[in-house]
Amino acid sequence: LGFGPAWDPGFRLVLTAEAGSCRLQSSPRLPAISWTDVDRVTLPAGPWPHTVPLRDSTAPASGQRFYQVVSP
Repeated sequence: LGFGPAWDPGFRLVLTAEAGSCRLQSSPRLPAISWTDVDRVTLPAGPWPHTVPLRDSTAPASGQRFYQVVSP
C-alpha cells in the first residue's frame, strides 16, 4: 500500500493468509543477516483466506527495506 500520512507514519502492506499468528519482519538488505520484527497479527479461525493490514512504523521514508511474513 505504501507510506501513510504524516500524522500516522509508517509503511503499510496487506497480508492475505489462513488463520494463525504471523510476524512481519524487515531487513535493510538482502541477503539478510538478520530480520527485525516490526508487526504481528493473529488471523481468526473460520472461512479463509483473511486479509489484514500490517504496518512498519519504523520504516524510513527513503532507502530500501525488504519484508517477510513468518509464523511464530
